Amino acid sequence: EDYEYCSMCYSGGYQFGTPTRETPLPGGRLHIKGTWDGWSKHHPVDLAPDGVYHYLARLGESRVERFYFTIEGNDEFALFPAGPRAGPEIRTEGPKPLEEGRHWLIDGRDEDWPEGALLHISLSSDKENGARRVAWEYIQEEGGPSELQKFDHGYCIAGSWTAWG
Repeated sequence: EDYEYCSMCYSGGYQFGTPTRETPLPGGRLHIKGTWDGWSKHHPVDLAPDGVYHYLARLGESRVERFYFTIEGNDEFALFPAGPRAGPEIRTEGPKPLEEGRHWLIDGRDEDWPEGALLHISLSSDKENGARRVAWEYIQEEGGPSELQKFDHGYCIAGSWTAWG
């Protein structure tokens, strides 16, 4: 059992006391915003009857994507990880104003996921303590990815020769 991250992330037993209880999400529609479209839009997230939120995205050409959640598409009511460039094991904070650099990071290079891979991103709450859990998985499509990312990312190089600007 691992207690490395926080008591809200810990899934083992307790010798004394009980785990802290997370407050429920406020009313309003959950949205997600990410690098798959250059942070350009808050996308509505589907709520399943079991209380789990689901969103499907495509892995872009870099095979690395970052994202966070909001209530009603408002960055003042954001849900994001407790640390920068986080994996799914990190505690979820919010809703509160978005803090710069706080995003979940999906690195498809680690898993050798191809460009265009279909990703299933979910947000759920633990039934015992209300802790919010974010997860993602690659959905294998027959014959490989059926489409590529529709968003064209722009890239530039900055260095000391350009005064970093």
